[in-house]
Amino acid sequence: PRSLNNDVYLAKVDLNISDRQRLSIRYNANRFTGVNYENSGATSAAVHTGNSSVRTHNLSGNHTYSITPLVLLESRFTFTRDDEPGEANSTDPEVVIRQNGTTALNIGRNNFSPRYTNAKTFQWAEALSYIRSRHTYKMGADMIFQKIDNFFPGNFSGSYTFNSYADFASNKPFSFTQAFAGAGTAGPLSKPNVNELALYAQDSVRVNDRLTINYGIRYDFQTYLREGAGRMPSFSPTAINPVYGRPGATIYDGFLPGRCQCNLGKNYPYGFGPRLGVAYQVNSKTVLRGGFAVVYNKTAANNNLTVLGNDAAYASPGNYIPSLNLKDGVNVAITPWPNLSPSLFPTTQGSTPGGLGVIDPGIGRPARQAQWSVGVQREIASNIVLETSYVGNRGAWWQAPGLTTYNAISNDALKAAGLDINSAADQALLRGGVRAAGAVSRGFGLPYSIFPTTLTLGQSLRPFPMFGDVPALYAPLGDTWYNAMQFKATKRLSHGLDATYSLTWSKQQVVGSEQDYNYFGFIAPATNDVFNRPVNKYLSGYDQPLLSVIAATYTTPRLNGKGILGNKVLSYAARDWQIGAVMRYGSGLPIQVPSATTS
Repeated sequence: PRSLNNDVYLAKVDLNISDRQRLSIRYNANRFTGVNYENSGATSAAVHTGNSSVRTHNLSGNHTYSITPLVLLESRFTFTRDDEPGEANSTDPEVVIRQNGTTALNIGRNNFSPRYTNAKTFQWAEALSYIRSRHTYKMGADMIFQKIDNFFPGNFSGSYTFNSYADFASNKPFSFTQAFAGAGTAGPLSKPNVNELALYAQDSVRVNDRLTINYGIRYDFQTYLREGAGRMPSFSPTAINPVYGRPGATIYDGFLPGRCQCNLGKNYPYGFGPRLGVAYQVNSKTVLRGGFAVVYNKTAANNNLTVLGNDAAYASPGNYIPSLNLKDGVNVAITPWPNLSPSLFPTTQGSTPGGLGVIDPGIGRPARQAQWSVGVQREIASNIVLETSYVGNRGAWWQAPGLTTYNAISNDALKAAGLDINSAADQALLRGGVRAAGAVSRGFGLPYSIFPTTLTLGQSLRPFPMFGDVPALYAPLGDTWYNAMQFKATKRLSHGLDATYSLTWSKQQVVGSEQDYNYFGFIAPATNDVFNRPVNKYLSGYDQPLLSVIAATYTTPRLNGKGILGNKVLSYAARDWQIGAVMRYGSGLPIQVPSATTS
C-alpha cells in the first residue's frame, strides 16, 4: 500500500535587545514520508520499492539595528538542512522476470535504492537603508552557499534478468549487471555544490507630492551544478572516437588526468538587472503606476546530473543459453574505475547512449525575464478601490533541450545525398538496409568499415552513425511570452469584512520551454522542427485566457450589549476570529495535439 504523511513544526522568538536593536529567531521543520513511493507500476512487487522521505530543518535569524534615526541595518542568516533519502524494502539483488518479450515482474531491491540527496544551505544577507531629504537609499548583498551530497548507487546491488518464469525457477538468468565503485573512489557519491552572489542598490525619490520614482540595479552571479570529481561525461561532436576513427566520443569534465582539460560549461558573468518604477497621483482618488525590471532565474537544477560508474555485465552468448549459472558464482573482470575511455559509448551501435548527452556550454546561463506593467488605480467609493493594469513579460534562455539535436539528418543533408524526404520511394530506401540493392545501386556504402550491415541506410547517413539519438542536456534555448490585462476590485477592511475580486485576460506563448509550475503535473513542451526553431512558437500548455478569483475575510467583532452579550469572558473568546473563503474560476488548459508515434 502507498500513503503520504507530512508533519510541519514551527517556533519563533522575538527579542528587543534595546530601543535600537531587535532580534528574531525562527525554526521550522518538515517531515514528509511517501510510503512505498520509490518505485511503482503494475509489475513492481512490494519488495521492489521503498519509502521516499524529505526531512527539512530551517533555522533563521534576523537582526535589525537602527544606527541613527535615518540609517537602518538589517542582517539575516539562514541555515537549512534538507535530507531526502530513498529507502529499499529488500536487501536482495534486483530480479527482472520477462515473459513473451515483456517485463512481467520486478522483485528484490530496485536498482537505485537505497539512495539520498542531502543539502546544507547557508545564506547571509545584509541591507543598509539611508533616508536623506526626499531620497530613500538602499543597498545590500545576498550570498548563498549550498553543499550537496548526491548518492545514487545505480546497479550497485546487482540486477538479474530472466527471460521467463521457467528460467527463474531453474536459476538460469539471461543477464547479470552490477556496478562497482572501485577502491579509493567516491563511488556513486557526487557533490554538485553551487554558490550564488547578489548585489543591489536602489533609490526611492519623492520628486514632489504627486510623483515618486524608484530606480535601481541588481547583479546576480551563480555557479552551475557540477559533479565535482571529473566523472561527468558529455558527448563531444568533435573529439575522435578511436574505435570508429571518426568524431563522436565521450569526454569528461575538468582538469584532472584523463579529462577534457576544460569546463563543459561556463558561468554567466553578466547578470545585471535594472529596475524602474513610477507612481503619479493624478488627484486624491487616482494613481497611475508603471514599472520595468530585468530579473534572473536560478541556474538549472540539473538534478539528473550523470556520474558514470563501472558496470560489469554478463550477457547470454545466444538464444536460450543462460549467461551464467548461479551455482557457479559470479566471476566478473572489472575494468579499473573510473573508466574514462573516449569510446565508452555506444555500447551497441545505432543505440541511444543511456546516461550520455551533449552538455550544452550554456549550462551556467540563468534564464532571464524582462517584466513591465502600466496601470491605473481609482477609489470609486469609501473603502472600495478599482485597478486595471497591462502586464507583460518576455523570457529568454529557459532550458529547452528539445529545440536542438545532434544526430538528426537535416533536409539539406538528404538533398546533398540525392534524396527527397517527400518521395515515398526515398522514404522506403531510408528505412531499408544499408546494403539493400536499391541503396547499393544509388551508390551508398558503409560510413566506416565495422558499421553493422543490419542497420538502415537512414542510420548510416546520420552525422554520427554509430549512435542513435544523442540528447541535448541543459540547452538554454527556450523563449516565453506573457501578455495580460488585469482587473481588480478591493473592498478595504470595514465592519470586519475585506474582499477582493480579480479578473485576468491573458495569453501565454512559449518556444520549447514550459517552465510554469502546475500542482497536478508537468506539461512537456512540444517541438515540431528543430531546424527551424521560430515555427515552434505556440500556446503554452498552461495558458488560461480567463481567470477569475474571489476572496473574502471576515473578522469577528468584540461583543457589546446587555446580558450574555456583555459577558467579558465570552466577548474575549469570540472576538478576532477570522473566517476566509477563496473561489477560482477559469478557462481550461489547452489540449495538446498528440505527438507522432512513428519515425
